[in-house]
Amino acid sequence: MINAESFDIPDQVRFRTGMQPLNRGSITSHALLREAIEKERWVELAFENHRWYDLVRTKVAVDVMNAHGASEKILKPTIIRPGAFNVTSNKLLRAIFYD
Repeated sequence: MINAESFDIPDQVRFRTGMQPLNRGSITSHALLREAIEKERWVELAFENHRWYDLVRTKVAVDVMNAHGASEKILKPTIIRPGAFNVTSNKLLRAIFYD
């Protein structure tokens, strides 16, 4: 059972932008609530460079980036090299540089 307080913060953000609250009838599990919150973050933080970190944190970055790459290769076959957008888990890491 999902606690009603789980909707408070996403609804506050939606209210601030003039949107309706989340449809509580369609969100019946924690997985659906998590998915709704991820979508809210995607929309709310669209141009603030948080999407990549959300994808990595939720462990869907490889799938999402490869799916995006497949569609880009279809749309722009003469521009994108065949080897581009081959994302693997080792490409998700960022180097740590020491002085």
